[in-house]
Amino acid sequence: MPKRKQPNGSDTGGDQTTPLPIQSFLWRQSSPFIRLKMSKLCEASCVSFERVLVQNILHGLSPSLCEAIQSISRWKLIQVSLPHLMHCCASLLKVHSSLAGQTTALS
Repeated sequence: MPKRKQPNGSDTGGDQTTPLPIQSFLWRQSSPFIRLKMSKLCEASCVSFERVLVQNILHGLSPSLCEAIQSISRWKLIQVSLPHLMHCCASLLKVHSSLAGQTTALS
């Protein structure tokens, strides 16, 4: 999915468009955090987020996702992923605080 530019150099969709493969990737990575119980999928999602967003490692991803990630700027990718990351962090903190509350209640 090559990046299309208008003659004046701006993106065709403004700053609001995000390629569908990136949207699908972010949803697949954040969906395990919606469930009531945390599982191994949450750990795998954290690793995937780290590899793609922090380390910029695209090896092992689908070709369409790699092309989509390369078609937008790193800053745009970080901006688009921020709400998903915040949701995942909030879920982890909620589970951690409830576990900490159970531990003090048992003491």
